[in-house]
Amino acid sequence: MTSSARVLADIPRLLRNPRGSREQIIAFQERRLRELVTHAYDNVPYYRRLFDDAGIEPRDIQRLSDLEKIPITTKATLQSLGGSDMISHGVSRSSLIMRQTNGSTGIPLSVYRQRAEQLVPPLFLWRVMRDLGLSRGARITALVKGTYRGRSRSMVSRARRQLQRLTGFRQWTRVDSTLPIDQVATLLRESRPDVISGYPGVLSRLARHLADGKNEVRPRLIVSTSELLTPAIRQRVESVFQTRVRDTYSCYELGLIASECPLGGTYHVCDDNAIVEIEPHSGELIGTSLHFAAMPLIRYRLGDIVTRGPDRCRCGSPFTTLSSITGRTIDYFPLADGRLLHPHTIAAAVWSGGFAWMHQYQVIQERRDRVVMHVIPRRAPSREEVSKIERAGSDVVGPRVQFAVQLVEEIPDDPSGKFCAYRSLVECD
Repeated sequence: MTSSARVLADIPRLLRNPRGSREQIIAFQERRLRELVTHAYDNVPYYRRLFDDAGIEPRDIQRLSDLEKIPITTKATLQSLGGSDMISHGVSRSSLIMRQTNGSTGIPLSVYRQRAEQLVPPLFLWRVMRDLGLSRGARITALVKGTYRGRSRSMVSRARRQLQRLTGFRQWTRVDSTLPIDQVATLLRESRPDVISGYPGVLSRLARHLADGKNEVRPRLIVSTSELLTPAIRQRVESVFQTRVRDTYSCYELGLIASECPLGGTYHVCDDNAIVEIEPHSGELIGTSLHFAAMPLIRYRLGDIVTRGPDRCRCGSPFTTLSSITGRTIDYFPLADGRLLHPHTIAAAVWSGGFAWMHQYQVIQERRDRVVMHVIPRRAPSREEVSKIERAGSDVVGPRVQFAVQLVEEIPDDPSGKFCAYRSLVECD
């Protein structure tokens, strides 16, 4: 269903869509939806069982309104399946890119992509930046989680470079946002960016660090990603960097879901990347990806709460809108030795040792000298498995901070009804 040639062939159409009509967008969604359900039914064991149990066939799904006939899939359901149940027949598992996501819900999930499918997210991100007024060849610095491995010489890497040439997406620098903030600031200055993208928590910390006349970075645009962008963070970042901040809403499973209107406020749903439904009572987002065939996701409950916006955005965009996104801010942990620790560093350290037996987790900083990781196990771990996680976490937080793992049966939501995988109860100076 998806190949390098198809992704590249889609570029002109996808770049034209923001200037098209709502009717054209709907026609594109419904055509891709029909292809998707047929592909999933014929090739993915999980969806074959799901459709058969629900008494439906691909021919029953013709229009967007037919989607409600398909049962919803949750992260917990996917986690309980063997990987082969979600991967399309005819695709070699060894040829796929696998990413273990552990994002805002704290439920670990393995997601598989064809290499060609990795071209899709940067295409939509470039389109957002183009629609925000950036010219070809803009220097972009992305504050990412973890390090970036050097580019491969594979066929898909050549296709990615072709995509970069077609779009002007040429100068792209990645900076590890989990480094100490002074190192992040130094690398940022050295990259001389026109655009900075990153987590709001990191952007806020950077703004604090670069305040009081220390900021020499003057980008034309800042794009926030992955976490909740609060009004306070937006105001601080815009004040220090003297430029506008525009927010995006995405996840690895679905790709780009929505992006803030160039005029601000309303979010444009990326309707030609994913079909977005909102449960009427809970407000939870249910997404169907239109471009990922190796591991299709149809009516996937993401766990975020959103609010549908006006039928038409004031800017005239043909896309549907969201008026608000209930994301999850990831706090820095201020430690007893004076460090400010990004909690993603803890997750990265414990991940390999705990993925096999952890169902869900939450990392809480109770005091400057104590961090606790609550874990709902999918099976009873051995004492050595728990100790391995505790040692890995202790290595990250240091000798002056106690790191403990507690096995629990349930992790409660916040009073607001949201879940936060990382939370500090310590006031950050």
